[in-house]
Parts: sequence; structure tokens; C-alpha cells
Amino acid sequence: MQEQVGSNVYTFRATAAGLGAIGVVVVAGESAFDCAAPLFKPKKADKTRKEGRIFYGHIVEDDEVVDEALWVWYEKHPRWCCEVVELNCHGGVAVVERVLEGLIRRGAKRVSFEQFLDEAVEKGWISGIYAEAEKAVLRCASVAGLRVLSAALDGELERKVKEILAFLECGKLYDAEENLRRLLVSAEVAVRSVFPPSFLLLGAPNSGKSSLFNRLVGAERVIVSPVAGTTVDVIEGAFGIDEYIIKVYDAAGVGGCCGVAESFTIRFAEKVDFLLYLIDGSVPLEEKQKEMMRGLDEKRTLTIINKADLPLKVDGVKADGEISALTGKGIEELKRMMLKKALKGEKGVSLPSFFTKRQIRRGKEALDALKSGDFVRARKSLRNLMKEGKEEGGEFE
Repeated sequence: MQEQVGSNVYTFRATAAGLGAIGVVVVAGESAFDCAAPLFKPKKADKTRKEGRIFYGHIVEDDEVVDEALWVWYEKHPRWCCEVVELNCHGGVAVVERVLEGLIRRGAKRVSFEQFLDEAVEKGWISGIYAEAEKAVLRCASVAGLRVLSAALDGELERKVKEILAFLECGKLYDAEENLRRLLVSAEVAVRSVFPPSFLLLGAPNSGKSSLFNRLVGAERVIVSPVAGTTVDVIEGAFGIDEYIIKVYDAAGVGGCCGVAESFTIRFAEKVDFLLYLIDGSVPLEEKQKEMMRGLDEKRTLTIINKADLPLKVDGVKADGEISALTGKGIEELKRMMLKKALKGEKGVSLPSFFTKRQIRRGKEALDALKSGDFVRARKSLRNLMKEGKEEGGEFE
């Protein structure tokens, strides 16, 4: 019977699942070395408890050689601040699964990388800020977002929050408040950098939404047809501008027969960050469209007149711009309008900065407490900011 380690050891695949040249399996937590060592046989009779040293050898399970491997051990990992063993083997699914199964039999708990980060926060190995940065960088597609996350992964944001706490402890309230304001001043833009803002193309059937969607994303993703109601599902795409990524959604037209697809579009509109209301400029505006436009939130809506290549038959509309999705006229200007709307006119991020909604909420709580003289609540909010790693329900954005 194989000896098992304690319950505070976790294992996960650190490389993408599926085919690959290299598969990295991580064992992390108390007794990580004791859990992994029985599986690894170094080629030379060296002691593998040498921090940061790479050893070549084989994964051996029940006297059977499973694969070649490289071994690295850390008493305190530079990223996760706990004991870690990294086993680098070939990336085939069967190989990696055999390694993981061997570790599980020795008491390691299999988790996803994100689950491991949550456990690491819970045990105090890393802060909630660092965990959020590790999670976000997995999905971040924009250069602007990577710049924000780099400051967090390098520890700049965490150090600044600790500095604010130190100001509170020694009574330097003005310094604490000013430094907290700096972390919040461009935080909304930082969030938009890391988590791409989303726009739903909204408009009556045949207003040209599908043509515009294809123009924005640079591909024929949606069928374009003169038949009303061709688009019935929500289609997702994205485009890059400067150092940012913007998500775009196309869905069924609104203002028609108010069917199931249209009702879904209206509900979906509540979930996105912004709306782009598209008007067919070649025909007079119907009363139902006017009624819908009156109900739109101006702060999160761009109103655009399409089909500018045809004679204009729409009047009395306060539009943000005119385009032709068919010819491409005005599309680049529209992209810049969308970016400006998403960033609320800001031009960049002051680093370090809060970059998730949770961090902003805790930061504002602390700032409000400072303003009201409740320094105990301010400290509590900042400490919770450091300790928490996710929102209730699993969302960290």
C-alpha cells in the first residue's frame, strides 16, 4: 500500500490539456516533496531536495517506467509561496494522466489551476490580488491589459495596498487617502483593459447589424440577407484597436413582431456593457423605433445611422455618427467612438491600479470609511481586499 501525505497537497496540469510537446504537472502545498519524490527516479544518484535545480530522470510507477521527466523542487515557490514540485514530462494525454493518478494515489488532491489559486489565498500563501492577476492573465488578450496585470504580478499593487495600511496604522490619514485615490482614479479603465468591454448591436430588422458585425470583426461571421429575421442567435466576435480588445455581439433585430428571438435580444441587452443602436438611414424611422430609442440609456448607448451610401430619409435623430456597413465608410471612426465610449474618455491607466470590480468595491468602501473617520472599517476593507480571491458565485471580474 502506497503511503499517503496530508490533505494539504494539490496537483494540477499547468500546461494546456490535449496534444503538446511538454506537459507540466505541479504538486503544491505541505509535503509536496514527500508526495512527488516516490514517483521520480533521477538518472544520477543525486539528492533532489535542492531548490531550483533541474534534475533529469524518469517517472516510475509500480516498477514501470512511465516517461522521461525533468524535476524541479522549491521549498518556497517564487509565484505561489509554498512548497512546489514541477514535473516536466511529454505532453501526451495518457502520460500526464498517469502522472496525476500516481500523485492522487499518494494523497494529492486534483484541482484546476484556478481552484488551486483559491486554496492558496484561503491558506494565506498568496493574496487575493495576486490570485486575481494570475487568473486574469490566462484570458487577457490586450496589450493594455497585460500591462495592468504585469504591475500586479510584479507585486506593485499589493505593496501599495500594504503601504496604505501602514499609513493608517501610524496615523498618516492624508497619505493613506491620497494613495487610495490614485489606485481608484483609472481603475474603471484598467477593468476595461483586462476584461474587454462588450457592445450589443441593437436595431430593427434589416438595419444592417449583421453587415456591421462582419465589418467590425473583419470576417464573414454572420449571414447577410434582405430577409428580416435571418439572425436569431447571439453571435460573438471581437476586434482590436490600439492596445485594446472590444467584444461585439449580434442578435435578432428588435422593433418587429416581438417574438421569442426579439425578447431574448432585449434581455441580453441588460447583460452587456454598452449598446450600439443602428438605424437604417434609407427609410423613415418607425414609431416603434422612436419609442425604443427613448428608453435607451444614453450613458451606455451609441446611436449610429447606417446606409450612408444611400439617400438619407431619416430626420430628427440625434446620432453619434453615420456609416455604411456595405462600403466600409466610417467604420474606423466608429471603432474609435466605441473605444472612447468604453474608456469613458480616459486615455490610459495610472499604474499600479485596481483591475477587478471586487477590488474597486473594496477600495471605495475603504475610501468612504476614511472620509467618515471610520478607520477600523477602512482597515477591514483593505485587509479583505488582500485576503479575498473571488466573488461569491465564482466570478472574480
